Amino acid sequence: MRGLTNYFIDQLKSGLLLPILGLVQLDSTLCLEIRENYIDIYYRGGNIIRRIEEKQEVFKASFDRRYLDKDSTKVPYLPDILNNPGDVEAWVNAIPFLKHEMDLWFGRHPKNEREFQQLMLRENNFGNSAKGTDYFICDIEYANYTGRFDLITVQWPSSPVHRKNNRNLRLAFILRAYMV
Repeated sequence: MRGLTNYFIDQLKSGLLLPILGLVQLDSTLCLEIRENYIDIYYRGGNIIRRIEEKQEVFKASFDRRYLDKDSTKVPYLPDILNNPGDVEAWVNAIPFLKHEMDLWFGRHPKNEREFQQLMLRENNFGNSAKGTDYFICDIEYANYTGRFDLITVQWPSSPVHRKNNRNLRLAFILRAYMV
């Protein structure tokens, strides 16, 4: 079951992690996904913050260093433990640098499907088409012991009256079709 502790949610909404959530809310190229007891933040379909997890009210963060150019000498300090606002600020301030490094990496190693999924989520849920779709995308690349789904959506009629009611919604699983 995916979810976050109440403490984690409080820290995202009004505590230590608020600047990270605020950045994601302002930057439409970033996508925050809730996992089991942690969050991932994606950029172009790749993990820009691979994991922020809480263990006993302590937060840990990581970045997949494979995205860094081997010749890059200006890698900013990224604390593993987020103890104070300065640690969180270091991550927020590093995002433009990390995006640039990921842009270069994706130029050499394209991941078009993952990037397209993130673009589709953004446009479907928050873009111009959001008011006209009856599906809200909850997750991309969801995997569990039964398999992998490209998109998990909630069927949620787009009329204003229906959008005020978030009860008794139906899940829809979307798989990509392969042509042989």
